[in-house]
Amino acid sequence: MTPLVLVCGAAGFIGRHVCKEIYNRSITAVGLGRGSLSQQEIDQLHLRSWHSANITLKSLDVALQSEVPSSIIHCAGTGSV
Repeated sequence: MTPLVLVCGAAGFIGRHVCKEIYNRSITAVGLGRGSLSQQEIDQLHLRSWHSANITLKSLDVALQSEVPSSIIHCAGTGSV
């Protein structure tokens, strides 16, 4: 069974690189965060699915579809500090 990882902020600069590395390690990733991704971008990031939403308990439940991820990688945040 392939491990499942949730990447919060997968559409951002760091999140995109994390998703590619997860794929290189033969791990399945689900992305959650703000913004929209085209199907082409989802495919390039090798995401099983992308969920455009603020990170809340409800959006986590929807993104994971009652699955339990082996880990959650939080890359979400603002680009201006």
